[in-house]
Amino acid sequence: MTKLAIRALAKRFGTFTGVTDVNLETKEGEFVSLLGPSGCGKTTTLRCVAGLENPTSGRILFDDTDVTLLGPEKRSIGMVFQNYALFPHMTVGENVGFGLMMRGIRGADAASRITSVLDMVQLSNAHDRYPRQMSGGQQQRVALARALVFEPKLLLLDEPLANLDAKLRDEMRFFIRSVQQRVGITTLYVTHDQAEAMAVSDRIVVMFGGRIHQIGDAQGVYHRPATKEVASFIGQANFFPAKLMARDGDFFVLRTALREFRARCGDPEVASAACCGALMVRPEAIRLGPVGQSAGISAIVESAHFLGNIVDYMLKLDDGTSVSAQAIGDLQYGPGTRVSLSFDESRSWFVL
Repeated sequence: MTKLAIRALAKRFGTFTGVTDVNLETKEGEFVSLLGPSGCGKTTTLRCVAGLENPTSGRILFDDTDVTLLGPEKRSIGMVFQNYALFPHMTVGENVGFGLMMRGIRGADAASRITSVLDMVQLSNAHDRYPRQMSGGQQQRVALARALVFEPKLLLLDEPLANLDAKLRDEMRFFIRSVQQRVGITTLYVTHDQAEAMAVSDRIVVMFGGRIHQIGDAQGVYHRPATKEVASFIGQANFFPAKLMARDGDFFVLRTALREFRARCGDPEVASAACCGALMVRPEAIRLGPVGQSAGISAIVESAHFLGNIVDYMLKLDDGTSVSAQAIGDLQYGPGTRVSLSFDESRSWFVL
């Protein structure tokens, strides 16, 4: 198993800066996702790690070996692309074995490896089939087998599920994770799908504008976002302009247009230096109740959608502010109902 280190990576394309000051170190066998909107620099970072792009500055290391200036063929990486890049005129076995052939591995050794990896991705009976005879999910597994067959040091995946339908995408994300854990290979995974990243990753690297905003596990980036951009991108969130008034133990006292609230913050020192920011409250941290039974915030239910496991509410406060809330269970409040809202302060967060 290999550790990946990216140090002060920058890549410019003429006057455009793709990524700047990207720093990341993985553990051996770790599954790390680069997550962010289109144009945030995640694919550029991956291509620099793969050797498909030369960094403008910075270093890339596999364990203690500097590979910054090495070509992709000398880095021992397995890569799965968004379009799978399978050869249509080759059978599954020939596609999987192509990388072995290019490395001079033939005969019984190559045949054994191909058989083993096809069995791993549950395609042991597909050796003589062609890509056109396979579904999108099967083709994706062939691409994964081809990337793993020569036992690379690092596995890189560039939005490999983007072309699959929603149900198959859900199935394949867990399949990729299970194969990765079985092999134990260090993996760098690019996606713009937050649910996908949260489901498969040991850690998530959230990027905007070519920079890393936060690195953490799924719970960390969701419940404790480092910036408002992260909070907005990861899941749903309500934001209320807030002024920091005082410190109260682990909490900050915030003044909003609604009233004063208490909330935590990821970097108390930075928060103390900035008096203005936003109170972030996730929809599931808002409780709805009948008017008059609690000293909550008055609101009108604008819409209510029963989604099976949850009810998704959209509410309008008396000052016109829209608020989203979620509740577990059956639909209790229909459109037009006046309700009382209360925020769970233990799950409220102050962001800048």
